[in-house]
Amino acid sequence: DVSVQTSMRGEVWLVIVLILLTGSWTLRVDAAKRAAPRKRELLAEHGPVSESTEESGLLLPTVTAATLYEKSRQWHQEGARIKGTGLRPVLGYVTPWHPAGYEFSVLFRAKLTHVSPVWYQLRRAKVDSSKEWVLVGGHEYNETWINSVRQPGGMQESCVAVEEVAEASCSATNAEVTTRVVPRVVVEVDEAQDHLDLVQSPEAAIEAIVKEVESRDYDGIVLEVWMTWAFMNGISNDAFRAAAFAFIQRLSSSLRALQPSGTGGSRQLILAVPPVVPSAPSRPRIDPAHMDQLAAFVDAWSVMTYDYSVGSGPQPNAPLPWLESNIALLQKEMSKSRPDQTLMGLNFYGYDYGQVRSGLYSPGHCVCSTQLLHKGCFM
Repeated sequence: DVSVQTSMRGEVWLVIVLILLTGSWTLRVDAAKRAAPRKRELLAEHGPVSESTEESGLLLPTVTAATLYEKSRQWHQEGARIKGTGLRPVLGYVTPWHPAGYEFSVLFRAKLTHVSPVWYQLRRAKVDSSKEWVLVGGHEYNETWINSVRQPGGMQESCVAVEEVAEASCSATNAEVTTRVVPRVVVEVDEAQDHLDLVQSPEAAIEAIVKEVESRDYDGIVLEVWMTWAFMNGISNDAFRAAAFAFIQRLSSSLRALQPSGTGGSRQLILAVPPVVPSAPSRPRIDPAHMDQLAAFVDAWSVMTYDYSVGSGPQPNAPLPWLESNIALLQKEMSKSRPDQTLMGLNFYGYDYGQVRSGLYSPGHCVCSTQLLHKGCFM
């Protein structure tokens, strides 16, 4: 039948056309796959390298997250030996949430005058019907690490003058100066009455701290409590402030009364304090006049110029203009404190604001991994 034959011919041509179209599409997809660049595997390299920071491309505004990730744990092969700050103090904190800090504090001890392991908490414990001050954290003590931080090859023999003007400070640095170990002691009590008891009757607390410093042969401590006093409006209260300052003076005098530490110097008291220019009006600040008032008893101020954005969403963690405004105000208003008593804080960590909750703390090398995960911008 003619009509049937015509219909069959149409179906055959339709099948042929479909086969040709399908085959053509398959060829185009295969060609696209072959033409697409293959993704390289990212490997974070660890250790010294010969290229400088400028040569590495890390300072370019176009630097990629992949480059940051791969090179986040590199340093110049001469970097661990170069000490360019003369005898000006540089304090490094070693925290339990970034264990690599122990390794780096030993490796880069040439750059550090002080190292503060975050080990101790001063707490109030119930004993029978009374409360007593106890110092918790002694189990963290690591004698092997402390000896490594203090060993020769740090500041004594490591200074390399990178500029002609640095030769004088480099010669001074090569003198017998050893990195000091000053563990952090944070006062961990929630009740305002406990803080009042601490400053009004500090004997037991001071005894616990001094005893631990002497038995472990520490070079002193970093005391962290000022921020809490500011939040509870203690510093703004004349009576509390007077008692708190008296406590600081007594603690400092008790530490200095000890025999010199194994590094040959007197035991030091460093205070961790809020910035003079807060990141927000509601956040605490320290009055430079108070710093002057305690200048004779405090060996150094560890100013918390970091965590700028905490509690306020994604922002820079330590914006440079903010640091500069703090330095400018300190220089303008302090008259008794020496410039080398003031240590400006710089963070080696960031926050992951890609989490469901507020920013999640992330050490430096993890920040690079987070950048790859979220494909966002660094803050």
